[in-house]
Formats: sequence, C-alpha cells, structure tokens
Amino acid sequence: MTETLSSKPLGAPVCPWHEAAHQWPERAAFILANGEKVTWAALHSNILNAQREIAAMDSPVLAYVVSNTEQDAVMLAASLREGRDLMLFGRRLPEAELHQQCEDHQAALVTELPQTKLPDARSSGPSESILTGATRIRTSGSTGDARWVRHNAAAHLASARAIVRRLELSHEDRWGWCLPSNHVGGLSILWRNALVGAATVAMHQGGMLSDWLRGLPDAESPSVLSLVPTQLKDLVASDTEPPTSLHSVIVGGAALSGNLLSGALERGWPIRTTYGMTETASMVTLSDAWLREDHPAGGEKPIHSGKPLVHATLSIKRGRIYIKTEAAGDDLAGPDGWITSSDHGKEDEMGRWVIGGRLDRVIISGGENLDPARIESAIHALSNVDEVRVVGIPDARYGQRPVAFIESAESVPHRTWFVDALQSELASFEIPDLFLPMPHADSGDAKLSSAHLIAVAVAHSSGAGNQA
Repeated sequence: MTETLSSKPLGAPVCPWHEAAHQWPERAAFILANGEKVTWAALHSNILNAQREIAAMDSPVLAYVVSNTEQDAVMLAASLREGRDLMLFGRRLPEAELHQQCEDHQAALVTELPQTKLPDARSSGPSESILTGATRIRTSGSTGDARWVRHNAAAHLASARAIVRRLELSHEDRWGWCLPSNHVGGLSILWRNALVGAATVAMHQGGMLSDWLRGLPDAESPSVLSLVPTQLKDLVASDTEPPTSLHSVIVGGAALSGNLLSGALERGWPIRTTYGMTETASMVTLSDAWLREDHPAGGEKPIHSGKPLVHATLSIKRGRIYIKTEAAGDDLAGPDGWITSSDHGKEDEMGRWVIGGRLDRVIISGGENLDPARIESAIHALSNVDEVRVVGIPDARYGQRPVAFIESAESVPHRTWFVDALQSELASFEIPDLFLPMPHADSGDAKLSSAHLIAVAVAHSSGAGNQA
C-alpha cells in the first residue's frame, strides 16, 4: 500500500533547532572536526534551505546515510518539519543493501543537501517550525535480526528533556559526539543539545578517540561524553587523561566489566552508567558519577545502571524488566502502556537498577539452559578481562554450545587456563568450548552484533578445536 504524507498531529512539538536559533543565534551549535564553528543561526539557515528541497519531494519516507557532521542535524530537522519519516543508515552499510532497504520501504534516498546559508535565519524562509515527522532507527541487532523502530518528535524530546534535567545540562556545555548518529545513542545527542543550546563537538571519523581528546583546545573540550565500553577501554589502555572540562562520561550500549570500571575510575574518568535501548529513544536510567570507593579495583559490588529518569518507570515480573516511558517507539507498548524488554535484572535497595542480561540469549545445550550473562559475569571477574561476550553456536551433539569472546590487554590464554580458573564458579557444561579474541567493530558501528560473533565462532570451531 502506498504511504501518504502524515497530517499534522495534534500537539506536535515545536522544532528545538528553530528555538535555539532565536535564543542563542551566535553561539556555536557545532564544533566540527576541523575546528570550524557553526552557529545556531547558520545551522537553522541550512535547515530552512534543506526544508525547501524536501518540500518538493513526493516521497513520505526519506533515507539518509549519516556523516556525523552538522548535516545530520540539518537533515533530521528539515525532514521532520516537512512531516516525513527519516530512515537513518550507517556509512559502512553495503550499497546493495542500502538500495534494497530503500526499495523495501519505498524510501527516497537523499544524498546531498544545499549548502548556501540564508542571511537571517530568524526572518527568512518558511515560518513552519512544528515537527510532524518521525525517525526510523534500525536496532543494532546485537541479539538477533535488526528491525526498524519509529519514533515521533515528542518521544525524542521526552527523552531529551529527562536527560537534560538529570545532567543539569545548559548552553555552557559541550557534548563530545563520537557515536554514530544512525544509532539512538548518537542521534539523541542532537536533540539534547538543541533543547539547551549546548555545542556538539564532532570527532574525526576513523580517528582515535584518545588522539582526538588530547588534540582539542580547552575551549573546545567536551564537558559530556557518551561512549560504549570498547571506547572507554581504549581510553584507559592509552592512559589518556580526562579533560578538565569533563563532568560526565555516560557509558552504555553493552555490559561494563568491573575491571574496566575500576580502571577508568582510578584514572579520574567521571563515569555514569546507564540502561536504555533503541525502543525507548535512548536512556531510561542514569547513575550519578561513580566514585573510586564505590567500585575499587577487585571490588565485587554489582555494576548498577542508576535510577530511572523522570520520563520512565521500570518494573520487574518473574525477572523480566518492563518499561513504561513517554519515549516509547510507535506500537511497542502493550494495551497497559508497558514495553516488554528482553532483559532481566533487579532493583537494589537504593532504587538503582542492576541489569543482568538478555533473556532471549539463553543457550540450550544438552537439555540444559545456559545463561550467557551468568557465564560472562564469571569471566569478567578474572584478571585482565576488560570485556566479554558469550554466544551460542550449533553443535551436532548438544544442540548448542557457548563460545566466549574476550577483550584483554594481553593475549587470550588457552582454554585449559579458563577451565582451571572457572571450575569453582561454573558447572563444567557452562564453560565455553572456545575462548577467542574480541573482533574489532568498524568505526561506524557502536557495537558488534551477535550474528557477526556467531559467524566468527562457527568459522573457528570448524578447525580450531578447543583452543583460543
């Protein structure tokens, strides 16, 4: 069935980029990787130009390959102001798959945006500044097949307001942008900064995070960073000193090991842990900054993800986490308003949430149900293990068997070392058959998918036996 352009929803929100251009016209909206600054007024002029181009297009669904430059904000705001759905794609997606996705979703691929700036963003161009469109973000596929999640602007803004409030973010802040904007963790930074007039500091694509931070002048250094654990691991391994401007490093997207957390705290990084997902337009919980005494080296306290943000409520039923939030994607909540997650966890005595892992990752091996999160926790506790992911692969005898991928500053030991180290914590059938080095994610990806890890593990199992 052919889609039609959406009518204006009742109570659709005002464009925050429009508001920022009026309130802070000459302040920096973006600090680009080459040091160039783009003001809020100039950014809004580009949005108006792009809006004119989009208005002339017939397709209700647009596709765009992100660049992690100010053009991503231009395309986002212009599309939603014109009532279009915007599908966001990563730069490393094969071209054939990109075009197939566009065909499947009847989406028009936008490859170029006008660059000419209007003289006065406050008085020129269309007066319409209501956001009637929506985004479509592809889930990471970290536990299976990827799918598209649709959010309207109200959902994105509900999430952004809650995070701005918890962080006490203001126009004096600068948010380091080193997550790809086709993932919700990178895209949501643009919404938060537009709400309060904070600057987005863009990182060189393909560059080293540590080199980028070291090379920034004080006046351009971020006060907030969003990272996945692999990025934090690289910072710790490089002995990079945190910028003096930095008050929050938000770490999410995957499990954070105790060794990595304690190592980051020892080096002075102001770590804040979080829990969220694409379906909730980013975080639903956020911790205060961790202190060294909260998690000393070798500490066994569980790593919590903080308390719920003001726009979200979490509940637990038979170990499964349920979420009610104003930031829910379309058609994801049940009749009672709750989203059923695939995660298990618990709330501690202080109201903080400890996330245990994915319920849909259970590995059935020889009639036994193996919990990858339990296996990962035992391996995490071993010395020099920074990160671990456990996946199940087909096995002719047992149906499935676990394989562990290890991120470590040292070479991964032989399996016999792990068997000796884990035999007091895990049953023999829980100990993975293979222990492999963690593959590196492409620079345009936030994290490795389980499908990729399973493919690597299957390839190794066919000839590697039980040796790492």
